[in-house]
Amino acid sequence: MALLRSLVTTFFDNAVTRDYVTNTVYHTVGQGLGGLDPVDAQNHANEIRDAFSGTGSPAFTMYTDRHVQVRVYDMADAEPRPEIAYAEKIVAGSHSGAPSELAVVLSYYTDRNIVGRRGRLFLGPLNGNQNVTWRVGDTLQQDAIHLGNLLFNIGGENVAHVLYHAKANHHGAAAGSSNVINHYWVGNSWGIVHSRGERVTSRVTANH
Repeated sequence: MALLRSLVTTFFDNAVTRDYVTNTVYHTVGQGLGGLDPVDAQNHANEIRDAFSGTGSPAFTMYTDRHVQVRVYDMADAEPRPEIAYAEKIVAGSHSGAPSELAVVLSYYTDRNIVGRRGRLFLGPLNGNQNVTWRVGDTLQQDAIHLGNLLFNIGGENVAHVLYHAKANHHGAAAGSSNVINHYWVGNSWGIVHSRGERVTSRVTANH
């Protein structure tokens, strides 16, 4: 059983590197696919790219207006791990509208919704054509849950979306182990990622 780490990087045209957004997802791949030959790894990268870029079914559309790059690594390789597959979709677009630190949160867990068995993806930034209201609307919630379904369905029966444990925890997970994710949800409150916030470009002062 191989464990694959996929780094999914999204960004708009003319964005500087600090404004790139990266999400990390893990999948286990059974040897039924023939191991980790380049064709299998590349197909996996392509499927991850399609899930995030809006080509999957049902489509996750939040990232259809920006570039999507996927880099895949085999967690069994020694660090620094070599990239075993790369896929991208280049779509011209620029960020406008919503504050860049706002995110829709796709939450998930394995057998129990407790610390050490759950994780989240912060999806954003949102663009001007995506409806930003007081709470996350139904349309955005449904869109984000599509991504969860797509990640669950990547590959065949011998591929699973998993939660990776870099360190051992008191819930019995050993360092380097993983558990299959089978529960997803999207709440109607916004996630805030302060590191994605825009830098100050002007200032109003008062001196007394």
